[in-house]
Amino acid sequence: MNIDCFEAAGQRIMEDFIVFTDYLDNEQTKLSPKSHKLGKNDCFILNQRLKCVPELLEKPGRMQANYAEIDFFYYVCIRMGLYCVCRDGKNFVLRAQKRKLKFLQLSAADCYGLLLAAAVGEYLPVREKYRISQYFLAGFINNNKGLKVGEEIDKDENGWGDEAYYQAYLRIFQLFDIIWIKWAVNEDGRSYVDRLYAEECGIFIARNRLLKGQLDFWIDNGNNTDVCRYLNDFKSCLKSSPDMLMDFFKTEAVQYSGSYILKLNHGRCMRKLRIDGGDTLESLHNLIQSAVGFDDDHLYYFETGNDPYTEKYYCPDCNEHTRSTSEVTLNELGLVEGVIFHYLFDFGDEWLFELYVDKIIPERTLNGEIIEAKGKAPEQYPVYDEDWY
Repeated sequence: MNIDCFEAAGQRIMEDFIVFTDYLDNEQTKLSPKSHKLGKNDCFILNQRLKCVPELLEKPGRMQANYAEIDFFYYVCIRMGLYCVCRDGKNFVLRAQKRKLKFLQLSAADCYGLLLAAAVGEYLPVREKYRISQYFLAGFINNNKGLKVGEEIDKDENGWGDEAYYQAYLRIFQLFDIIWIKWAVNEDGRSYVDRLYAEECGIFIARNRLLKGQLDFWIDNGNNTDVCRYLNDFKSCLKSSPDMLMDFFKTEAVQYSGSYILKLNHGRCMRKLRIDGGDTLESLHNLIQSAVGFDDDHLYYFETGNDPYTEKYYCPDCNEHTRSTSEVTLNELGLVEGVIFHYLFDFGDEWLFELYVDKIIPERTLNGEIIEAKGKAPEQYPVYDEDWY
């Protein structure tokens, strides 16, 4: 048994990933206007085309979260900057970015290591409530070094319990050839996990403790959500350096000088803003405060990405957060026309504003300005009648 198993598993994963991205590129897929996720019919059609871990569903009607492989691929596309959510007229779509080609040029082993580190270090912990995937994988690494391919995994020692009905983390681990699931059907006609069997990549990981960061789960209560940490655990099996692969998790700054035309929306209030791409998010905050006439007397943050895979940039007074709005420029967000991001002001009243990238123009802007206003601005401190209390 050698590391060739990761190359073979990586090839199978990438075959499904290309099916996924080809569907996004060729089927003019429209996203849900609220969640920006794939629709139920698109998920069902895609599921029928995948080979690694297709769901056992005979008809559409389930949301994206019920399709583990599809949901994970969506996360990869958004989180690694391979695609971004853009508005196309009244619809939201996924638009491919330059990074997609760079990712597809990686070796299959590098894709395997990068995607596994992303799954274990971020995707599953974000998706789950009680870190059950980390509990399972830590037990698997500790207890199964002597297993052979195809041997059954003990339920009690690995913490997955009886009749685990829908466990996304088990589907993801099957995607990476760590385990194989035998399904059964109960009296109600509902599928459940009957048995688990060890697969070649899983045994190699357990014997060589390649994800040894998982073992710290017992010490830090499962708070080790760090892609870089797991990628470094896996570096002996990679063809590229972990530092190079981690570039996919860094926001790619726009390499040009120009300005952004942004539409600030809250209810019927719309303010069109013009601001230079080299200005900081703190400067954008000041412009927004001026546009809506607020008192600038509370904390705030900007949020990019799509729930639950988002990134927040907090005001300088939020000392516990590392990426301050006084340090991050608009160009560093990697914005494109049609993208939406958000601004939340006042953590108590939670004034949430949508920022829509209307245009990106080559001309510079010396001072940010309000170039159009429609609708009455929201009243920060409305005066209520005494009878309201």
